[in-house]
Amino acid sequence: MSNGVKAEVNLSKNVIMGGNKKRTVYAVLSVMPDGSVVFLGTHTLALDFDISSSMADRCKSGLSALEETKRAGIEVVHKLPDSDLISVYTFNTQAAHPVHTSSLKMMRIQAIDQINSLQPGGGTRLAPA
Repeated sequence: MSNGVKAEVNLSKNVIMGGNKKRTVYAVLSVMPDGSVVFLGTHTLALDFDISSSMADRCKSGLSALEETKRAGIEVVHKLPDSDLISVYTFNTQAAHPVHTSSLKMMRIQAIDQINSLQPGGGTRLAPA
């Protein structure tokens, strides 16, 4: 008798990749105390924030470009269902991953807090992002 977990991932549509590019499909599973397995997430959202110094520039609204971007990101996080997955990335001179892929049910508040805490600074170096 095996204590392993079997997981199957079925894509709802074909994904066409150019050339010989590889792709990774992630499925996040939670093993419950009773041994049952629960699939977490129906969609995965990765938010990538430019936090370079230029994002301190003001928009027509009077807010900084980063504040406008943060507002939009938080609005999306509020509207997504608990079953969806989220990751938050940032880049300026360096790339960072302050919120690793997690279900919104478990990480919604932390994701919003991390987005709210973003501050502009540094240059823009796209390669690490």
